[in-house]
Amino acid sequence: MNPEIFLDNRKPKKKFVCPDCGNKTLVLYVYGDSFDYVSESANVGKCDYLTCYHYPPKEFFANNKNYERPKISQQTAPKPAANKELDCFNVEYLEQNLKSNESNNFIKILIDFYGISTAYDLKQKYKIGTWKNGTVIFWYVDVDLDVRSGKILQYDSKTRKKQNYFSWMHSIEFVKKGIEFNFDMCLFGEHLLNDVDLNKPVAIVESEKTAIIASVEYPEFIWLATGTIYNLQKNCKTLNESKRKIFLFPDLPKLNPKPEEKNPVEYWSNIGANNLENFEV
Repeated sequence: MNPEIFLDNRKPKKKFVCPDCGNKTLVLYVYGDSFDYVSESANVGKCDYLTCYHYPPKEFFANNKNYERPKISQQTAPKPAANKELDCFNVEYLEQNLKSNESNNFIKILIDFYGISTAYDLKQKYKIGTWKNGTVIFWYVDVDLDVRSGKILQYDSKTRKKQNYFSWMHSIEFVKKGIEFNFDMCLFGEHLLNDVDLNKPVAIVESEKTAIIASVEYPEFIWLATGTIYNLQKNCKTLNESKRKIFLFPDLPKLNPKPEEKNPVEYWSNIGANNLENFEV
């Protein structure tokens, strides 16, 4: 008889880094007779964010028809996680990456729009790096200038649209090598809150690309991006501490959203009303 499989519901919950949003919000599926994970390496689990990552066991087994369950290990419940400081990349690692002469498709798009000089300035301002095969790294540097991680995306230089490829530098350089990395997502461009002009307001969008381009078109704002619709609320404290006026520019709602998908305008409006001291939508 096959054992029941369900999301790990033991307390305290052990969560893993979500391969989509990069937060430590992934809950894995376990076998009910042992609480062994179905597959930790394949991230068979579900992100706490409803519209984010979900890799159900049924799909995993369909993709791995020759998969054999390992011998039952009688795995014990996870121990409470210690209050561990955030892990960050060395600043030298970031600087070395930014010095790379390799081009990426996103930089090519900026050159097409604004020319080489402005594209280079944006690269330095927003910490736009390069990874393999023309992919771009949007480095997330917080207000204390700590390098949290870098989001890796691929853009088509001709259509200028984002492709499906998506990963994080900490996942590639640490997690996939078996090295623990305690990651927490800040705002993209957050380091720009150190601008000496305290009267300069902040504009928040979801997409890194939008923030970068808007900073050229509307330079009277400090443009930041959440990177995901769900990354605004936990960063409200940082925004309040900046003592600046905050303008929220959420994405427009989809024409045919799924039942579990949130309306971005309503969602961010509620977050702003409950968590931000000085904002407009």
